[in-house]
Amino acid sequence: MAKNESKNTGKEVVIPEVMTEKQLAEYLKVSIYTVRRMRLSEGLPTLKFDNMRAILFYRPAVEDWLRSRSQP
Repeated sequence: MAKNESKNTGKEVVIPEVMTEKQLAEYLKVSIYTVRRMRLSEGLPTLKFDNMRAILFYRPAVEDWLRSRSQP
């Protein structure tokens, strides 16, 4: 897990490696609908397990995906 220091409290905030849609939206500071759009139409990488209904996101893969899209 990655650790960042919160600007508001000065306390360390632990950022999980695997996130739900809601957690990823909060991490990226976007709406859940933006995360869904990025997943469905722009190819945002996901983790999907046969025995789980939830769609999960692996933070390092998401960060790599975002980096690759932001480079000219």
